Amino acid sequence: MLASKHLQAADNATSRQGTVLLDLRRQVEDLDNRGRRNNIRKRGLPEQAGEDLSAILPQLFTQVLGEGAPDTYNIERAHRALRPPRNDGLPRDTICCLLSFQLKEAIMKAARPQTITYMDAQVSLFQDLSPLTLEARRALRPLTRMLQDGRIPYRWGHPFSLQARKDNTWRTLRWPNEVPGYLRALDLPAVAIPNWILMGPPQHPAGPAGPTPPDNRRERPLRRGGPDGPKE
Repeated sequence: MLASKHLQAADNATSRQGTVLLDLRRQVEDLDNRGRRNNIRKRGLPEQAGEDLSAILPQLFTQVLGEGAPDTYNIERAHRALRPPRNDGLPRDTICCLLSFQLKEAIMKAARPQTITYMDAQVSLFQDLSPLTLEARRALRPLTRMLQDGRIPYRWGHPFSLQARKDNTWRTLRWPNEVPGYLRALDLPAVAIPNWILMGPPQHPAGPAGPTPPDNRRERPLRRGGPDGPKE
């Protein structure tokens, strides 16, 4: 009997510790994303030896903004993704941090409806996100595709969540164990969703093929569709 009580107490303590660790992970993920809120990730920008990104990026942003472009951009830092060059010869992503959040948002808003061609290459702009957030979004792709197919508006929340509107009510998904109830609330069929909490950040070996291309239909809050980009 005593051994059974000790075992139950140990199980309860382990459960509480797991809950605390998950909460801490969610807080770290949120802090990471908040630290990236002024970042823009560019995909497809040709990579050149000795390139000066602080000179190249203002030209790209001016093209995106058109007549509304400012005289200066105050780029705090700009660099390529901090991993070895890709084996397939494709350029690594570039990440830059703008001092002005308002200017960063104006660039992202102007870029959404455009097909951007710069230096004879197609370039895409994304919000820079933490690796944990990117893995969670990839895990939820089967669900977001069903939302798109069902023309159900959805958006990503912070800290991490997936919010979808049905019958003028927003339903919020935060944790893997909430998926079955979330699907029922939206009248969607059952679908297998990996447990993104257990997946961890992606591992990038030397010379990786690069991150999975994002679903370009997602980034807009109330759009029937929505991007992923990765950490260096």
